Amino acid sequence: MKPSRLPLLVLPALLWFASAATGRTQTPALEIASPTRVTVYAKSELKQHSLYWSRNRKELSVSLHYSDDLYNDTTDSAANHDESFEFPIPGVSFDPATRLFTVDDGGGNPLPVAKLRTVAFVAGIEPTPNASFHIRHGDDGKIGVVLTVYRPEVAAALQAMPQSPGDERTVPMQSLLQK
Repeated sequence: MKPSRLPLLVLPALLWFASAATGRTQTPALEIASPTRVTVYAKSELKQHSLYWSRNRKELSVSLHYSDDLYNDTTDSAANHDESFEFPIPGVSFDPATRLFTVDDGGGNPLPVAKLRTVAFVAGIEPTPNASFHIRHGDDGKIGVVLTVYRPEVAAALQAMPQSPGDERTVPMQSLLQK
């Protein structure tokens, strides 16, 4: 057996152990896909992403901003092709007392997915360690956003494991902005 594949074999056992030890038999991960899917201009890259809460609609959304300024060889900023898209994530609720955004795990238990933070009088929403937002590329050329949530105890175990290359069709948003 190759040592590089060992973490992939240990993960299912670890997830089973975590669910058995806590008495839970449900799936340790929950995926929620935004119903919105869009086509992005071919010569553009992700420039900015953010999470925001709409008080009127009571929904958490992911905002993505794409631009082709790196691929555009003109200095005219009006010639740039910029696009912004919003991807609502269904089923997320906000508790103002705890400043937590949560989803129901299917058994009536809330799982935290994001927290409202205030730094130097500026409020922002950050994912919790057990949640990640991914951009998913479809065969039809469209993109969508998927929220993956792990139970906190499983997330702690996953963070301790070495990272392995994932599916190239699902890309964590933060990795796209790192140079």
